[in-house]
Amino acid sequence: MNIRIFYYGQSRQITGTELEQLEVAPGATVPDVIEALAQRHGADFVSLLYCDDGTLRKSVLLPINDEVTDPESILNENDEISIYPAISGG
Repeated sequence: MNIRIFYYGQSRQITGTELEQLEVAPGATVPDVIEALAQRHGADFVSLLYCDDGTLRKSVLLPINDEVTDPESILNENDEISIYPAISGG
């Protein structure tokens, strides 16, 4: 099943793209997708999204189809996930 991932802020800088398509297994959830992306994009991507204890940072938003939903929701064909990391600076 095909989904699209839109990157914003630092996630776009780390991945070098604003949009990526990913093939996932039926029944996949957002954490499944983030895990696959972490393997693809490496340590900087992981540290941007995850705390040292392995939990997703509370400041990271991962809406599905532009709606904030339960991240454990099962994804559907052609769903879109946006990755909004915390904004830093002052």
